[in-house]
Amino acid sequence: MIELSWLPPKPQDWIARLRTVADAANVRDRWSEYVALSNYCIDFLDTAKLDKEMERSRKRDLLGSDAAMPSLRLALLASSAVQHLVPG
Repeated sequence: MIELSWLPPKPQDWIARLRTVADAANVRDRWSEYVALSNYCIDFLDTAKLDKEMERSRKRDLLGSDAAMPSLRLALLASSAVQHLVPG
């Protein structure tokens, strides 16, 4: 695994926090917690779990209210080919 040494290590309650963040009623509170959870040194599997939970939350917000989570734009910068990582 590539080590991102500048990020703090993942706390032991990371999974528990991820599971409970969807219960937050306020969209901005949920988004803030998702951002906080992403700012740890997490592996590929945890990144996938975080993405799945964020996608579920986003879909629920789109169906249930006008105040949906903000969209996110991501730039991929690399020194080799990364076209296979771009969705679609």
